[in-house]
Amino acid sequence: MSAASNKKDSGQERRRARRADVMRRIRGVYLHCPDLGAGEFRVVNVSEFGLGLATSDVIPPPEIGTAFKGIVRVGLTNMNVDLKVVRRTKDIIGMEFVEPTEMLKGAIRTFFQPELLGAALKPAKGSTSYHTVLTDPDGNGIEAHFEKGAEGDRAVELRIEVLGNEFIWAEDTTLRWMQNGQSIPLDEYTRKQLLRYVANVGAMSPTKQSMLEKVLRTAPSDHDPTRDTNAPKLAGSKD
Repeated sequence: MSAASNKKDSGQERRRARRADVMRRIRGVYLHCPDLGAGEFRVVNVSEFGLGLATSDVIPPPEIGTAFKGIVRVGLTNMNVDLKVVRRTKDIIGMEFVEPTEMLKGAIRTFFQPELLGAALKPAKGSTSYHTVLTDPDGNGIEAHFEKGAEGDRAVELRIEVLGNEFIWAEDTTLRWMQNGQSIPLDEYTRKQLLRYVANVGAMSPTKQSMLEKVLRTAPSDHDPTRDTNAPKLAGSKD
């Protein structure tokens, strides 16, 4: 087996291990939906596009395509929402917002404070300068691989987790935004938020930080119509 194949296999194993971990609920974001169950559900991921619940929290889990009305609480703000189930796995029930209001989008954007989240990241056990792993107690984090080259060090792989969303990049591939196991468009606002997130990490050398910022500024997104559709994909990724 080639070194490249071994690298891909090890990356897949790391991702499987992370998915097998206990689902983390986001503090401060809740869904009240009587049709799904009594009380409030703490969500496991949220974006302007939708949210995810742990499948184990919803009994019985709804079918894909089912529509619901509910109330999303983001911090101190309550908003009525229309939701539709778009994905269901043994771990996650993914729901999209149906025609989300500007108020809802604004509340979610305000809730994501990249400066504070980035500053809270600390090195995980085993983190090194060439395999940097930074986390916080809420499951947010950055994992980056660097390699030595003839012209100096370079970033070759990056994974960012924030508010239950995952942003994935590897050398010669696109930057992908994953929520509930599906790729969604990466808009410029979110790209800038990721830059602020990385820029405020204090537990990383400025040189490595600059490398990651360059990736976030220049890497084409998975939904960029100008990108090369024949570019290699991350191991285990789906179009």
